[in-house]
Amino acid sequence: DGDAYASNGISDGQSEVSLSASGSISGVDISVTAFADIAASSTPTYYEVATGGATALAGVALDYGITLGYEDDAESGFGYAAYTVSYETGGGSLSVTYIDELDDAITTVGESVFFAYSLGL
Repeated sequence: DGDAYASNGISDGQSEVSLSASGSISGVDISVTAFADIAASSTPTYYEVATGGATALAGVALDYGITLGYEDDAESGFGYAAYTVSYETGGGSLSVTYIDELDDAITTVGESVFFAYSLGL
């Protein structure tokens, strides 16, 4: 949720609760998550819909995911879409995520490309 932190990176005191449901259709994972700032209201005001799966590109096994963020308050609508591709290296996972700001009145995206390497323990 873009409102969770003040511009200086310090929490603004939100107490957030989320409820998620997920499943798979024809090998594609789908999940829906609703978020509520319980300090302000018990009614969710932010939602994420995500899908993903696995594929091979030029013989390389890749995982992919797409997430859409939807805000339902004074500035309602889709704020962003995030597209992620990851590759298992055998020692960890290398991923790249591109975040597309759909409406800056809803969600402001400062950086749009993220690279990550994660290790499993």
